[in-house]
Amino acid sequence: MPGAARGRFIALAVTLSLACGGDGGVTSPGLETGGIDGTVRNGQGAAVRVIDVQGVKFAPAEVTVTAGTTVRWVNPTSQVHTVTPDGHTRFAEAGLAGGQQFEHTFTNPGTYHYYCAPHQVAGMTGVIRVQ
Repeated sequence: MPGAARGRFIALAVTLSLACGGDGGVTSPGLETGGIDGTVRNGQGAAVRVIDVQGVKFAPAEVTVTAGTTVRWVNPTSQVHTVTPDGHTRFAEAGLAGGQQFEHTFTNPGTYHYYCAPHQVAGMTGVIRVQ
């Protein structure tokens, strides 16, 4: 699938998962299509990079964003997951029950490793690189 079409497909899939995957307790501003890197824009035009929980992995597991980008982790599954900082305190740990989401705006350049506490041994880890 060509890059631009893939980007539109990803944005559409993310929008649909946010609209359909929740338990009624999750609200999310509308997301507009963005670049081929998976970054989308919220209703205010701010950059939002969405990471989905898929089984026992973060998808994608590694992302690179520019400073000022918000990263949103979305858990459409029924399992409980966490987003736990690994060796840094740039963001607080968040628990994600089924249908919930967590977001953090990264303002400082650097590399931020994180994991899911219940599933770290299964390889559920991720990296955010902020430029």
